[in-house]
Amino acid sequence: MPDEKTLSLPPEEMRRLGYQVVDLLVDHFAGLADRKVSSVPDPAGLSASLRHAIPERGLPPAEVLDAVRAGLLADRVDVVKDQGRDALGQGADARGVGTGALPDEARRDDARGEDEADGLTVEAVDGEWYASGWSVEDPVRVLTRAKLNVLERQGRTDEYLALCLRTGEHLRYALKLLELSRLPEAVSHALKCLADAGEALTLAQRLRESGHLDEATRVGERGLRLRGRRAALGQWLGAVEEAQGRTRQALEAWLVAFREAPSLDSWRTVKRLAGPRWAKLKPEVTASLEKFHDRRLLAEVFLEEQEWDAAIRVADGHAQDHSVSATVADALVTRRPEWVIRASVKQAESLIAPTKSSLYPAAADWLRRAKAAYAHAGRTDEWQEYLLRLKEQYRRRPALMAQLTSL
Repeated sequence: MPDEKTLSLPPEEMRRLGYQVVDLLVDHFAGLADRKVSSVPDPAGLSASLRHAIPERGLPPAEVLDAVRAGLLADRVDVVKDQGRDALGQGADARGVGTGALPDEARRDDARGEDEADGLTVEAVDGEWYASGWSVEDPVRVLTRAKLNVLERQGRTDEYLALCLRTGEHLRYALKLLELSRLPEAVSHALKCLADAGEALTLAQRLRESGHLDEATRVGERGLRLRGRRAALGQWLGAVEEAQGRTRQALEAWLVAFREAPSLDSWRTVKRLAGPRWAKLKPEVTASLEKFHDRRLLAEVFLEEQEWDAAIRVADGHAQDHSVSATVADALVTRRPEWVIRASVKQAESLIAPTKSSLYPAAADWLRRAKAAYAHAGRTDEWQEYLLRLKEQYRRRPALMAQLTSL
């Protein structure tokens, strides 16, 4: 006679039930948008629904799943319904599932009178109840991928491919076809169905690793026209295209990468690939960079192009960003010493004024820039006079005096 206190299901039946549970959850989450979300029951109603005697024997698993489908996952997502409550509250027999009443935590939540459990906070918004704390990732997709992983481990390839198509997992579909040496189908499907640049990059890299460079390039070029983040794809594809002597295509890829994630290195790469087209292309590339939030990079580019006055305008317009001013000042000590003197003295005095000793090392750094610029401008005597005035003015600040003495 089976032990009624243990779960004793044959492995095959447990697998079958597991697939049914995954299907049930996928169907449920896929249809949430079309269902009405009900209010959470008041504590008194919830408490009454839980106060039932524990049945002596459990129900067969199929009946439990039917009860869950009809009770807990019905169109109105009520917390407990009679049928689901009766099924889930069973003990266990040789063919049953469950070993007792609903968890004590549920009763304690009710006793607290709080609409809160397991890290999820229930909030009322415009008369409806919503739970904050859910995973950001789509639960339908999570469950689908879990099922795909099971099918893949079990070698059920036809079912795996069919589920990929049914659920829009086009990257996994193409990768599986590639694994099966069905290259033309994999590429054709990817070019037609992939919708994200990151997925295109993943497949293109796999194709290249498999020795299919032409196909990798085609998928990469298609990816540049898809949604999503494209910088990584542009950088990867740009290098691949250039290695094949396809300069125009390489430039196009690097331009995509630069517009999304600009850097000084990518600026140099775009300029090199543009060749004689650079004079015409430069204003467009500069305009895209000026819209970017990183003012330091804009200053570095102007310095790279030896556009000193443009770099100074960036620094003056963002004087509160010390890194921008420092970058420009360090580069222009010998080219625009008068500006470096003015900018450095202003920055140093703004750091000295708050009487915070933690700022004094940075102030000293700015004074060193001023000293170098004074020297390059042939005004060393003026620097010495200025330094003496500072020492006299702040002689009662020992921490600052230590910094000034080091200059």
